[in-house]
Amino acid sequence: YRKHYPEADWLVVERDSEDIGRLYIERWPSQHRIIDIAFLPHHRRKGYGTALLCDLIDEAWLAGKSASI
Repeated sequence: YRKHYPEADWLVVERDSEDIGRLYIERWPSQHRIIDIAFLPHHRRKGYGTALLCDLIDEAWLAGKSASI
């Protein structure tokens, strides 16, 4: 991923100070590209991904951009 998205943010998703997943995102002039989003198995199907994606879409919208995967 780093080769194709050199300006991306490589983030660890935390909940209650525990690492529960990852998010790779690059913010381009025209859009926010979600490169990868993943959660550890015991943190899946709890709505964390949905909440994170909604926040990312809202962030892009407020910046006048689209969000894509």
